[in-house]
Amino acid sequence: MGRTLPFKSAHVAWFGNRAYAMNQLGPAASIFAQLLDADPENATYAILLGKSCTLMPDSIKECEKLERFAATDPKHAEVDTYAAMSILARSPETANLTLAAKLLDEAIEADPKLPEAHLQKGFLLQSQDRWQESIPELEASAALRPESSKAHYLLMLAYSRTGKREKAQEEMVLQKSTGHRKEKAATLGTRKFQCLSWFRHEPNGESK
Repeated sequence: MGRTLPFKSAHVAWFGNRAYAMNQLGPAASIFAQLLDADPENATYAILLGKSCTLMPDSIKECEKLERFAATDPKHAEVDTYAAMSILARSPETANLTLAAKLLDEAIEADPKLPEAHLQKGFLLQSQDRWQESIPELEASAALRPESSKAHYLLMLAYSRTGKREKAQEEMVLQKSTGHRKEKAATLGTRKFQCLSWFRHEPNGESK
């Protein structure tokens, strides 16, 4: 686990989180990388950097620092998973799949109940046309996080590719239902945010 941030570092991290929330991933990654440079053993900074690197891995040079942290601290499952996700999100020409597989194996060994690690390992295996091998990883991910539409979608593909048509159909139904629930929840969340924003900006919550 990451340690509690000192006040100054926490203040800097706040700016990084703000940049990330505004989709300014380059500046956010730069801030988190600088914090990690100042405290190379702080897993919290590595996780924050990882969140940016998984979205823009090819254009953020600081992502290499995330991989170095993961290599020196193989027992931190969440950091290993973020590092692997960063690699898998890159273009095929630059993605080091061997390293990604190693990181995911270490993540699963450190925390077998981390659904994202199993999901990414299944995705990696499918990218190598190893459909049958991907099934146990994706089944584990779906069991740990049943609401994951991604896990059900990848399972649907794996079952379809390996001739398990009935199971593929079941996963397609689950994928659609979980995706619909997420879309509904996101809509409700947006409406709640809009309502709260209006209430905060109107005197006494009264309409004009």
